[in-house]
Amino acid sequence: MAIAMAKVERYLISKIDNDDHSAIEVVDRYIDLMRMFRRMQKQIYDDGPTVEIQNGEQNYVKAHPLINDMKNINAQMLNLKKDIDRYMKEYQEKLRMEAASKEYDSDELIS
Repeated sequence: MAIAMAKVERYLISKIDNDDHSAIEVVDRYIDLMRMFRRMQKQIYDDGPTVEIQNGEQNYVKAHPLINDMKNINAQMLNLKKDIDRYMKEYQEKLRMEAASKEYDSDELIS
């Protein structure tokens, strides 16, 4: 089941610091690669996993050329996802630190 790309993008953007431009750039690149991957997937689904090549009088069947490209894009997406996960952890830590700094110590309370 494929999840809508807009939904994935909203989720990822909501989990990172929106003031961190490099994190947003990484998410944008990830979404762009996801779009390309899905287009290739559709093309392979339409064409089939193999293509017939005619070279003069010779005919032969080989794997669809986009399959190799999909493997490369998948590797890039996995690397970007690792970066996104790191940005998510950093943002969660930042939020936790901000929440902790807003808490009061018992010494600060007036009796």
